[in-house]
Amino acid sequence: KDGHDVSKIVSELSDFQVAIPSWALGAGGTRFGRFSFYGEPSSLEQKIDDIGVLHSLTQTAGAVSLHIPWDIPSDYAAIKEKADALNIKFDAVNSNTFQDQKDAAESYKYGSLSNTSKAVREQAIQHNLDVIKIGDKL
Repeated sequence: KDGHDVSKIVSELSDFQVAIPSWALGAGGTRFGRFSFYGEPSSLEQKIDDIGVLHSLTQTAGAVSLHIPWDIPSDYAAIKEKADALNIKFDAVNSNTFQDQKDAAESYKYGSLSNTSKAVREQAIQHNLDVIKIGDKL
């Protein structure tokens, strides 16, 4: 009534979508660390199923934001098919260069992309390139 187009605002709200970060589907934690609890999704497939439920209830959660190395699909075609069946899109694919990973040659204890060690920087750069390739496949 104050000069705002209410029908336009309602339309924009109904089109609003949120990409659910895959790390947020557990009992606790953040992208920096997990505090697991019984019943939370333990695979990428289960995470997409959970997002499918959220989306079916709200119609606003139509995308997933993956975090690598935890969400690397074992079968890209199958994971895309599952997401398509639930009307879920792939949004951001995020790298992890802030936490040391199992079997990594170098440590990010003193930084990653801006570390003084060339070997650490190269490991972080390679990880990001790998993440981009995963995003391209999805």
